[in-house]
Order: sequence, then structure tokens, then C-alpha cells
Amino acid sequence: MSSLPESELSKLQGLEHVSLNTVGYFPHHSHFSLDQALTLADRIGAKHTWLTHLSHAFPSHGAFCDDLRRRCAERGIRSDVQPAYDGLTVTAP
Repeated sequence: MSSLPESELSKLQGLEHVSLNTVGYFPHHSHFSLDQALTLADRIGAKHTWLTHLSHAFPSHGAFCDDLRRRCAERGIRSDVQPAYDGLTVTAP
């Protein structure tokens, strides 16, 4: 997805985990850009935000994690934003 209607945002409040597709740094017609995903992650406020559909536009996993930590700290994003990965298991309480 590349947008979320304002009327749907309240349905996502209080989530433990959320996944957002994030194809690159720049706007895309069918996926969120990193900036859009971070803005939405902050507005949803889930404890954990997992970024999916990552493209080759992003750096290596370690460098991308460092970049995410920096961007989230600069923006005051409270959600733990991490790139998802093959084999990731998310457990619900």
C-alpha cells in the first residue's frame, strides 16, 4: 500500500506489531517511501514496526539498522522500527 485513509488510522492504535511495506527512499506509486513509513509508524505508535518489501535501494542490513536508529531518534519516533527479514517470527501475547 502507499497510503492509509485517515479514517482507518484509529483502528491501528495500540498495536504491539505492525508491518509496513517500504520499497525505497523516494515516493513510489504502490509502496511507502521510507519517510512515509516512518511518519506512519510514529502515528500508529506500535511497540514494534517491521519494514517489508525492502529493495536494493537500501544499504546492507547493519548500515540500514544504524540509519533507522538515527532517523527515528532525530524524529522522536518511539516505535522500535526494524527491517523485517526472511524467517522472522512475530509472537502475539
